[in-house]
Amino acid sequence: DEARAADEAFITSASTFVMPVVEIEGGPVGDGRPGPVARRLRDIYIDEARRSAI
Repeated sequence: DEARAADEAFITSASTFVMPVVEIEGGPVGDGRPGPVARRLRDIYIDEARRSAI
């Protein structure tokens, strides 16, 4: 119930970076679209990965 009531949610891992969660058990999380925090974290992660790539 708490997750469904969130403004936004996301999952992180080494292979998916930051993956927004837009739906849980058929119901939307927030407005059903990736939220601004998840989008910004993903952008930062990808930028840093590109900068540090050999």
